[in-house]
Amino acid sequence: MNNLKIFVKKLLRIKIFYILFGHFFLRIYLKFIAYQHQLKCLFNSDSIRIICKKTYRCIKLNHKHSIYVYDYIISFDYYFSSVKNYKNGFYDVIDFSKPAYHELNGYELHPVFFPSASEPLITAEQYLEFAQLKDSDNVIDLGAYSGLTSILFKSAVGQNGNVVAVEADNYNIQAIKKNFNLYNKITQLNIHLFEGAIYKNDHGLLYASEGNMGSSSSDVLQYRSRGIEKKVPSITLSGLAGKYNLGRVDFIKCDIEGGELEIFDDEQFFNKYRPKIIVEPHYVNNILSSNLVISTLKKYNYEVREIEQFGVDLPLLEFSHNNK
Repeated sequence: MNNLKIFVKKLLRIKIFYILFGHFFLRIYLKFIAYQHQLKCLFNSDSIRIICKKTYRCIKLNHKHSIYVYDYIISFDYYFSSVKNYKNGFYDVIDFSKPAYHELNGYELHPVFFPSASEPLITAEQYLEFAQLKDSDNVIDLGAYSGLTSILFKSAVGQNGNVVAVEADNYNIQAIKKNFNLYNKITQLNIHLFEGAIYKNDHGLLYASEGNMGSSSSDVLQYRSRGIEKKVPSITLSGLAGKYNLGRVDFIKCDIEGGELEIFDDEQFFNKYRPKIIVEPHYVNNILSSNLVISTLKKYNYEVREIEQFGVDLPLLEFSHNNK
């Protein structure tokens, strides 16, 4: 049974699965997984609902994000506890079915606008614990999603530090701009935003925008029909540091849905900067990217520590340069 779960979970990460088999098998399987976790999964006309009848809790998702239902089922408490819920009859509800402002538990400065699902603060705290940022540090946030992690990095490095957020999904970019503008009104602190993808060259690449944390490069993942595809600008790490005149780069957060396989082969950048790096690896064509990322960064004298990511079944890779 465990092997079957692993196999089907890998299939769920590949949108082509839907084209080959349709939604029928998927829905049956997700209902079965929900039952195993003492939950119920309902595919209503307006949304997908994951319900815990025992505790009267419900998470609502958009049908276009059905590829993530498995993750919400197995990490129900992780996502439900990330934001403040509202009451709907007997149920406490979290509605991720449409873009909206949410009050993030543990973050009191302002509401955060999410394109769909929230980013639980606990993961950002893992980034910060490893980064140990200080005033005037420079940070690159690859895969900024809603901009929340970039805001937390900026709060840590202050006025004298720089944070460069990189995001290619147009839905996510609109959310980032809302959150950065609100943050700036309160703190008068500015965060740089590069609207495009980090990549191995600056020729641009095909990107699938879906308004979620899983938006990704179609060129990297080598399949189609996941989100709205268009060509977006791309830039290398060296190009990004040069564009924003970064004399130092102290920390990189990398969560780019498989793109991590394409960006780190940049000898010029690593010979100059040697930042700490934290990477969330992903499945690319059914293979977890960890080993290839580790082998690439070891060429630049990095050592790695793999840690558990709270609430998610993918690990985090912490990279530190041996000469720092």
